[in-house]
Amino acid sequence: MRRLKAFLLSTEALLSVIAAAWLLSQPLAASELSYRDVYRHQLAQDFAEVSARSAETRAALCAFAAGGDEKELKEYYGELLSKLGSYCLRVEAGTEQTDVGCAGGRAFQVTASRALLCGEEFVDARFTLSFDA
Repeated sequence: MRRLKAFLLSTEALLSVIAAAWLLSQPLAASELSYRDVYRHQLAQDFAEVSARSAETRAALCAFAAGGDEKELKEYYGELLSKLGSYCLRVEAGTEQTDVGCAGGRAFQVTASRALLCGEEFVDARFTLSFDA
């Protein structure tokens, strides 16, 4: 089990390095990608990574994916978002989905996902951050 976890994390790290190298090798004007966009994508990746690594958050996500209550996730992410700023976060785990801090429409969205080991099966967890224009 540890080897599978290590392999998945190593593979993800390698893909991140390749993607970063590719992004840095592209002319910025030609790709129409700004540093703000890169920051937003990195923020979504950070949400996903921290959520997957935290034992408490991972357990709450697994319970939510199994049809459990979303209250614990909403409280955790609501408190976190209140400290960070005006973001909207959609959390999807398995077939369940909940929104946190989504008062109005947003113009820009980025999504990051992680595979969580819940018991003996993997669950797809997706984190979509939406920003003001």
